[in-house]
Amino acid sequence: MIPLYICDDEPDLCKRIAGLAQKQILILDCDIGPVRTFMRADALLAAHDREAVPAIYLLDVDLQDHLD
Repeated sequence: MIPLYICDDEPDLCKRIAGLAQKQILILDCDIGPVRTFMRADALLAAHDREAVPAIYLLDVDLQDHLD
């Protein structure tokens, strides 16, 4: 399975995108999952470093999260 990572700083939008993605995965019977959501870029990067597998990323183009 190929994980799907969604990163957006707006919780409602992030949840909506994840729901739509999960529905499409079920409809199309894709080998994608799990769908994981993140509100901060550093949390996404930490998960990526731990799992180190190819994945699909949906990223907010105007993420208001700043890495220090």
